[in-house]
Amino acid sequence: MRIEEDGDRVSASRQHLVFAYYVTGHGFGHATRVVEKTEEYEFNLGHDVHVVSAAPDFVFTSEVQSPRLFIRKVLLDCGAVQADALTVDRLASLEKYSETAVAPRASILATEIEWLNSIKADLVVSDVVPVACRAAADAGIRSVCVTNFSWDFIYAEYVMVAGNHHRSIVWQSPISEIPNGVLRLNFDGCHLGEMGIGGLLQGHRCNDIQAFLKRAKFVLPFKIAEDYSHCEFLIRLPGYCPMPAFRDVIDVPLVVRRLHKSRKEVRKELGIGEDVKLVIFNFGGQPAGWKLKEEYLPSGWLCLVCGASDKDELPPNFLRLAKDVYTPDLIAASDCMLGKIGYGTVSEALAFKLPFVFVRRDYFNEEPFLRNMLEYYQGGVEMIRRDLLTGHWLPYLERAISLKPCYEGGIDGGEVAARILQDTAIGKNYASDKFSGARRLRDAIVLGYQLQRAPGRDVCIPDWYANAENELGLRTGLPTIEMNDDSSLMNSCTEDFDILHGDVQGLSDTMNFLKSLVKLDAAYDSGKDTEKRKIRERVAAAGLFNWEEEIFVARAPGRLDVMGGIADYSGSLVLQMPIREACHVAVQRNHPSKQRLWKHAQARQHAKGQGPTPVLQIVSYGSELSNRGPTFDMDLSDFMDGDQPMSYEKAKKYFCPRSITKVGSICCRVDPGFNDRISALSAQDVLNFMSMVSSAVPEGKGVSSSASVEVASMSAIAAAHGLNISPRDLALLCQKVENHIVGAPCGVMDQMTSACGETNKLLAMICQPAEVVGHVEIPGHIRFWGIDSGIRHSVGGADYGSVRIGTFMGRKMIKSMAAAVLSRSLPSSNGISHYELEEEGGELLEAEASLDYLCNLAPHRYEALYAKMLPESMLGETFLERYADHNDSVTVIDHKRSYGVRANARHPIYENFRVKAFKALLTSAASDEQLTSLGELLYQCHYSYSDCGLGSDGTDRLVQLVQEMQHNKVSKFEDGTLYGAKITGGGSGGTVCVIGRNCLRSSQQILEHGLAFLISGLCSFTRHPIHCAGVVTGYLVLKIQIQQRYKGATGYLPLVIEGSSPGAGKFGYLRIRRRFPPKQSVVSLQSNYN
Repeated sequence: MRIEEDGDRVSASRQHLVFAYYVTGHGFGHATRVVEKTEEYEFNLGHDVHVVSAAPDFVFTSEVQSPRLFIRKVLLDCGAVQADALTVDRLASLEKYSETAVAPRASILATEIEWLNSIKADLVVSDVVPVACRAAADAGIRSVCVTNFSWDFIYAEYVMVAGNHHRSIVWQSPISEIPNGVLRLNFDGCHLGEMGIGGLLQGHRCNDIQAFLKRAKFVLPFKIAEDYSHCEFLIRLPGYCPMPAFRDVIDVPLVVRRLHKSRKEVRKELGIGEDVKLVIFNFGGQPAGWKLKEEYLPSGWLCLVCGASDKDELPPNFLRLAKDVYTPDLIAASDCMLGKIGYGTVSEALAFKLPFVFVRRDYFNEEPFLRNMLEYYQGGVEMIRRDLLTGHWLPYLERAISLKPCYEGGIDGGEVAARILQDTAIGKNYASDKFSGARRLRDAIVLGYQLQRAPGRDVCIPDWYANAENELGLRTGLPTIEMNDDSSLMNSCTEDFDILHGDVQGLSDTMNFLKSLVKLDAAYDSGKDTEKRKIRERVAAAGLFNWEEEIFVARAPGRLDVMGGIADYSGSLVLQMPIREACHVAVQRNHPSKQRLWKHAQARQHAKGQGPTPVLQIVSYGSELSNRGPTFDMDLSDFMDGDQPMSYEKAKKYFCPRSITKVGSICCRVDPGFNDRISALSAQDVLNFMSMVSSAVPEGKGVSSSASVEVASMSAIAAAHGLNISPRDLALLCQKVENHIVGAPCGVMDQMTSACGETNKLLAMICQPAEVVGHVEIPGHIRFWGIDSGIRHSVGGADYGSVRIGTFMGRKMIKSMAAAVLSRSLPSSNGISHYELEEEGGELLEAEASLDYLCNLAPHRYEALYAKMLPESMLGETFLERYADHNDSVTVIDHKRSYGVRANARHPIYENFRVKAFKALLTSAASDEQLTSLGELLYQCHYSYSDCGLGSDGTDRLVQLVQEMQHNKVSKFEDGTLYGAKITGGGSGGTVCVIGRNCLRSSQQILEHGLAFLISGLCSFTRHPIHCAGVVTGYLVLKIQIQQRYKGATGYLPLVIEGSSPGAGKFGYLRIRRRFPPKQSVVSLQSNYN
């Protein structure tokens, strides 16, 4: 079906159609599902199919042999570049995509358009090559995408990690001018068209939109999302990712290759009896140097190995399969499969009801959705990477064959998709209505913001994935400090547990956590739990604790960075508020003789030929939502290097490959110095650790989720050992974990606030290195909120680290300048003479020549002497040649990278001054001038972050919304409500801190002046709930308006953080024992967990 220039469609002949089928270069799964659709509709009906793919020919020709199949070997995208068999190299993936698809884009388009016209294609089908859709549109041919994921979503996190300097690889700003009410959008040097603003934005004023776009530094994706927007619709396969680039969607069943032979026939050909257990090893790209060994398989098992090299020698119980073997028949003839998750493996495992033992991969962003679908239908067993490589397969294989996969959905997706594609090719319109340019633009706008945040949960989430989230029933709620007259929850806790030490302090989240421990009984006692589909974390935790023994519970909150932020590592004064949301950790110590280990941990000990040895086992609730395994375990002896605790370097190497279990491993990344305190314990006191982690601190929002896990974990471990560590010392130990083992170059304020904070007070701390100077009471008329931008924050990212490096470069240069003046060796430059410098006095210069913290330099000294002499930026190699080192132990200078110096050095010097002024203003008399001045200091801090390169479009937009609210007529008439806002923490996204008046306001008055959405129709993507507390006040309505306006502009409804709670030090710890422990005779579900 070709599209003529006048827009009229000319129907193709049903008897003979020509399909151009573009297949991505990412993995064989795409090619194999194309085969099923190709065989179904094209050849049986006499149509021609031209497959454009870099996949080997045998993938297509081994099953389909027809003169109407034409294979054209072309690589038009690159997928994900693997650093090793289990990890994606995210930066290399972006660079490879740029090299493959971006740089030669013009020639690719010209070639594809010419080729499509030459074969007289009636329909272009893409799985899921972006440029194919654009080429089809330019050639005047309809196109349809068929996929379970799209590359814009996959690359989103990669761009976030790569940092701002790599954004051009994936997107550019396509906005040029908005003259006379007409919007011109540029893509690839062409414009999408001139659309009337009224049609695009449904009545909103052109001037408002133009100002919004410019202020927000609006960016739209190009090359990927815009390409996808040219297709008619998406045929969406089960296990799909969020794909906001497509508005019109048709869902189809699983696309599965058909069976050619029965299980009995296959086994007979292989000479394998029904009494032999058969596992098919479907694991492409095996780790270098790794070899399969005979002892990996239990007795009575055989393994069929796919893709093994002819050069590899296999043990006698491993059988090499030919490279072109038809794997569906072999999969259906096996008892289970072992491999990596992909669409092909998951779909065939579900279709043939075959248990699938899988190994999780790092940064394969489509994997979580496929994995959740697999586990939802009880078809998956996760194997720890370490156990795969060391051959401890037995417990996983035994667990797999005990499963009863229950997928009952359709598996005729190939037939269904074939009919849809054929009908589309002959002229049928499956789209809900014709796409207008405006509607495509709205999709692209939403996607533009999606690309700037890590993959979220608010855009087109599959029902089974949403169900999986809802089943996380053991989540702690938000704390409520005042319990009012309702003490039922407290009474329930005391009925279930004897609290031998400590006090829940009326915190509802702590009470809910204790109730969650009680709920484990239902999973522990198989007679009580009738739930068909059990969440893995619940199963793993069911038998974790011995209910007859004591359990230690610690709590640590996240924090809101009110003032100070990244100036902490430069020695600034900071003001931090502990938030309501907190992490709870329960720890129990058991003697190895009483241990209840998971089966794979038992197998590991058995393989060592030793008796029971101490083991650490951790369950982390909610970890699957961030693509991490819910469990972690290790032998405690792994912490030791001979008779001494392992070094930081070895600890980092031990945990780094386990990034997929980050929350769990953080809990046991105990600072090696901590072991010095434990070394005083006698050898017989070295016991098993069982730990359960449940955190309500939102991750990736810049509110110290990792610090709360660290502080709560170390507090619980210390309490279980009877160690009395001061909150300050505990925070410093946790910072060492972040810096030297996790590898995040953060300051200490996160851990200090989580450990030392107090309710409704700002922790005041001078970070030199960590001196708490008091707690500033938040005045009753002032309130702080945090609003999440939806853009994922990470202090481990490249931008934060580069700003820190630039700051330390600036300090080194300032010290060098001061020292040079003292030694009379500094040449005159920038108009500053030796005389002018020397006039300032020798004592100040001596102090500045030995400057330990940049914040000890006063702003006037910086401006008078050093500001003009610092370069804007400097290449790492140049700096090292001149200064040798930047004297920061937690960052490393890249020789080839340029670092900002002047703005990065200036920020902490002025931030320290702003924080001191803020602290003084908080204690001054209440007035409008006080609130206005406090707000102005927040604004100044925000724009200073932007000067350092740590801003983001989302946080800028939120700050702008606060400014608009502050200066609107209603706010001025009623003495104002909001006064300032700033980006927080490490910047580059995350949460915005807002300051405002803590007052009641009539909701009717505010609703009369409700603010319309800037861009309507963008809200339909999100499902994120509004987080608000208690009574509807005037400000609450105002807050919702900010949420809704941000949602209207971005498609993302931000989380609002408000309220405060005590730090770990003030909370202390709970020592509890179950009053009515469950019967221990029931076989624990935990023993079956792997």
